[in-house]
Amino acid sequence: QMQAVVERVRRWVGVPVALVTLGEADRQVLLATSGVPDPRPTSVRGRGDDGVEPVIVADVAEHPELRGDPVVVGFGAVACAKMPLVDEAGTVLGSLYAIDDAPREWTAAQIDLLTGDAEPPVLLACFQDHRHFTPHTARRYAAGAARSPLVAALGVGLPDEPVPGVRGAHLAGDDPLRGEWNVIA
Repeated sequence: QMQAVVERVRRWVGVPVALVTLGEADRQVLLATSGVPDPRPTSVRGRGDDGVEPVIVADVAEHPELRGDPVVVGFGAVACAKMPLVDEAGTVLGSLYAIDDAPREWTAAQIDLLTGDAEPPVLLACFQDHRHFTPHTARRYAAGAARSPLVAALGVGLPDEPVPGVRGAHLAGDDPLRGEWNVIA
């Protein structure tokens, strides 16, 4: 699951590198990486700041708390968003990093995605007819339903749940929506 997380972070936030670390006494173990060239290291020597607050910087050179972080240094970060992974007791276990090789201003939407404050997506789609809800489409919509509060598909002949987690609605043959291809996110 961690691998899927870093791949999504890299894609959704638009950074060249994303990774998750687990802190140990003298090193940070790389649990998952995306955008790191092979051969991928399995750990980085040294520990960074283990603060419980996110650190989000446009240019690492201007921020002493990240300048010495071994992950930041090791991966050549110029801009960095570091999200601590904290357990219920408040102990920092590791960090999620989004790393860019150029200075950047982080948008509010990117910060919300990284901190978990973003609203999950909602997806409604009209497929006209059940035959257009193909196996490939079904897999994509099922994956979306796993992380969204509502994914729904409408179409002639669609059952109440065309795939697990996706709400379906059968349209009558003369329903005006039958002639529409609408996707609302």
